[in-house]
Amino acid sequence: MLRAVIFDIDGTLVDSVDLHARAWQDAFRHFGRKVPYEQVRHQIGKGGDQLMPVFFSEEELNRFGEEMEEYRGELYKRACLPLVRPFPRVRKLFLRVHAGFPKMNCVRRAASPSSATRPTCSWVMKSRRSDKRRRKRTEIRPKDHKRGIG
Repeated sequence: MLRAVIFDIDGTLVDSVDLHARAWQDAFRHFGRKVPYEQVRHQIGKGGDQLMPVFFSEEELNRFGEEMEEYRGELYKRACLPLVRPFPRVRKLFLRVHAGFPKMNCVRRAASPSSATRPTCSWVMKSRRSDKRRRKRTEIRPKDHKRGIG
C-alpha cells in the first residue's frame, strides 16, 4: 500500500519554467548583467545558489547575491505567479491522488526554497481550467514589461 506520493511542482505540474527564466533574466539585468534568455533558460532547474554563480563572480555575489535572489523572488511572485497555469490533467491527477490520500499536503523543499508554496498548490487544486483546453506556450505579453518581466 502506498503511504506517500511526491511530485515536483515547477515545470512538472505547472508550466512555470519560462517564467522563472524571465524573472531571473530581469533580475540579472536589474543588477547590471544582460544575459540572453536562452542561456538563463538552460540553467532553470537549479536553485538560485547554483544558478547565480554561472553569471556572476563570487565577489559580486558576496556584494549583492542575497539582494538579487530576494529581488527575483519578489518579482516572480508579483509578476509571474499570476501567469502560471497547471499542465493539462494536473487537477484530475490531484483529485485522483487526493481520493487515495485524503490528508494530502503540499510541502516545500527545506534546503532549496521554491516558488511552489502552499498557496500555489491550493491554486492548482482549485483551478477551474478545463483539462481539455490546452494553453499556448508561455509568452511574456507587452503589459508584463510594465510589471518588470521581459
